[in-house]
Amino acid sequence: MRLWLFTTLVLLLALFHHARADAKGRFERVTVVVPGATAEIQVTDPELLDFFSFSRFPDQRLAAAPAIAIQAYIVTRGAYTPDGVFRAFDRLHYYPSSAPGAPGHVYYDGLVNGWSEYDKQWYRASPQGDRAMSRFIAMQALRAHGGRP
Repeated sequence: MRLWLFTTLVLLLALFHHARADAKGRFERVTVVVPGATAEIQVTDPELLDFFSFSRFPDQRLAAAPAIAIQAYIVTRGAYTPDGVFRAFDRLHYYPSSAPGAPGHVYYDGLVNGWSEYDKQWYRASPQGDRAMSRFIAMQALRAHGGRP
């Protein structure tokens, strides 16, 4: 019992310390790795800084893995420590929909330094996350073709 209580307390403290979220559960930094790339791109869209930006865990959980024929965007979310070091909180894979009007999908890898009941599961992407990621993807395509945002 004491071990369970201690572990729960440590996880809650880690969550509070690493996320340093405001009342709405916002991250300080979100980065995305575009399919086929290795460099992280920092996201500035405020719609992607909320904890539930990509999916409403657990409400949008899928019973089985979807059939996906597109590469994922790897998303890392986190916050800065008081000394200015970025600490990743969690990671997920975002798969945009290949069908117009259909939602994308999210594979939630989970907490970086811990675990949760949402880890390693598939979810339907939220409309907010789909819209924001569509803007991000369009901006990256524009930059790749020599355009400016």
